[in-house]
Amino acid sequence: NREQWVDPRVIEGYNGNFYLLDAGSGKILRYLPTADGYSNPPDNYLEGDAALDLSRAVDMAIDGNIWILYSDGTVQTFFQGRQQPFVLESPPNGPITNPQTLFTGSAAGDAQTLFIADSGGSRILEYDKSGKYLRQFRPADQADQEKLRRMTDLQVDELNRTFYILASDGLYRTDIPEQAESQE
Repeated sequence: NREQWVDPRVIEGYNGNFYLLDAGSGKILRYLPTADGYSNPPDNYLEGDAALDLSRAVDMAIDGNIWILYSDGTVQTFFQGRQQPFVLESPPNGPITNPQTLFTGSAAGDAQTLFIADSGGSRILEYDKSGKYLRQFRPADQADQEKLRRMTDLQVDELNRTFYILASDGLYRTDIPEQAESQE
């Protein structure tokens, strides 16, 4: 059904289903597994076949809820196709200026935090799933700050307390500090 896609931006998998955020149609298409892959036409995940303005969407993550990160640093969340009330607290040191990716935790949905890679602020922000700001990770070293300015993706190994940061010039691994307000 790719001829129906208008502006596909992000894909994710969850519980065997395949999700595609199509910014042009304003839909999150859900493909259910079939014996030969995902050959059936998708349905619109959004309640009542609704459409959203997804033109500013930069990332999507799924942990039971679907989380959408927008270019202005806002986040929307949906459960069973319905939008849920959600507002991020403002982080210290200014607003989110160039968000790249959102990480919600494992597919099992047991993680209690959200991470946002803000390359404009050279930082990784951590929130609880109610939108409360918890802490930020900013390198003290100027060279490392520049690496975070080039961030394009982020994975978090919560069990081993490790960030994997994809930047335009490489893949970096760093331990997640334990302190309340962290400098990495």
